[in-house]
Formats: sequence, structure tokens, C-alpha cells
Amino acid sequence: MTPRPLLYACVGILFVLVMGGVLMHPPSADAIRASEPPSLEVWLGTSPYGHNMLPLLSYALGATAAQSLWAAVLTLGISCALGAVAAMTAGRWPDRVISTVSRVLDSLGVLILGICILAVIPSLDHWTLGALLSLIAWPSMSTVIRTEMLSVLQTDYAEAARAIGVGRFRLFRVHVLPAIWPRLQFLFFGVFTGFIAVLAAISFLGAGSASEPTIGSLLYDSLSYLRTAPWFFVECLTALALLLILAVSTSPLLLGPDRR
Repeated sequence: MTPRPLLYACVGILFVLVMGGVLMHPPSADAIRASEPPSLEVWLGTSPYGHNMLPLLSYALGATAAQSLWAAVLTLGISCALGAVAAMTAGRWPDRVISTVSRVLDSLGVLILGICILAVIPSLDHWTLGALLSLIAWPSMSTVIRTEMLSVLQTDYAEAARAIGVGRFRLFRVHVLPAIWPRLQFLFFGVFTGFIAVLAAISFLGAGSASEPTIGSLLYDSLSYLRTAPWFFVECLTALALLLILAVSTSPLLLGPDRR
């Protein structure tokens, strides 16, 4: 297992990045200092547009992390609601409708649907795009939640609770949610990491708001300057990789107490 202090450090870094993406503003450009290589004065060099790469990458990392977290939280909420409805109406028409819509959305994929949305509404900012993506990213998580809830509802203690008159809301709050909570935590971090990749890919393809620098959009811009400013591409690619590693490595924190 990954050392617990390292995991807490990853969570702390992710928290700082998310807050930075919410509170920071994009750094200003200085055309006179365009394409300067890394030095003691500018540690990561400058972009071809004159941005200091260190604050620019910090903002882009934070913006991508914050937008992905926002989309993941919304997806979790939608998935829990639809998964609960499907579990409580298993075999009846609400369950069949949710299952059919889920299969259709799953067959198309979040990335393809996201690009289609931006083709129709190209001026969407990344926050609105994250909210819309959450409306089409719920099927996989909702299916798992439905299965987990059904398995809990079929246990002896759930049957006994229903027999003594425990209501549905109390049954879910007291018995079902605590039982599926560990699985929800891992599902959430999986969706969070997936949204980082999807939003970066959409930005890399040139879709979305051009006024909001993200890791994907910076990586796309850097391709045009591989010869004149190669550090621009390398630093953007490294930043995206580090963000994905941070998101993946935090999930073991949710395992509970460290076992040695």
C-alpha cells in the first residue's frame, strides 16, 4: 500500500489546485518576453505568448482539477438518485426506462457526446460543459449503484427492517448507504479521474471556451511551437500526467485505517 503520508500530501496538493482554479485568475502576457527558455528568473520559461509558464500551468492545473471535481460531484448525485429509483422499482417501467437510456448513453460515450454538444453550442464555458457532461456520464456509475443497492435490499436485515415498518428513506439512510459507501468512494474518484482526461481531451481538440486556459488547450497550443519552444510542450504534457497521477493516487485514502 502507498505510504499514508504520501497520500495525504496528494490530497493536499489536489485541494490547493482546486482552490487555485476557483480563486485564481489567468496570468497576464508580456509579448516582449515571449518564448524565453527556463532560467533562474523564469523557472519554467515563458510561453510563445509571453506568459510565465509557472503561474500559467498552476492556473491551468487548478482549472482542470476544479472543473473535473465539479462534474464528478454532479455525476455522483445524478447516479445515486437514478440508481436508487432503479433499485426500488427493479423490473418495473422506471427501471426499464433508466436501463434503456443508460445503454444508449454508454454506447455513445462521454467524449463523443461532449464534442457533439460543443459542435452545437461552441461558446460553452468549461463549468457549464462539466455540468452538461455529468448529465450523460452517469450510466456506468448508476448501474453499479443499482446492483449494490439491490444486493443490500435483499439481505436479511433489510427484509427485517421492512417487516417492522421502516420507511424507504430511513432504510436507505441507515442500511443501504452505509453498506455501499466504500464502493461510492472509489466510483467517485474513478469518475473524477475520467473527467480530467475527458475535459483535457476536449480542450486539446480545440473545443470549448478559448478564453479559459486548461491543460488540454495549452497542450494543443504547444504543438505549434515544438521547435521554437519545446519546453512548452514537455511542461504541459508533464503537468497533465502529474494531475492524473495525483487523482488516481488519492483513491487509496478512502480505504480506511492503514493496515500493516
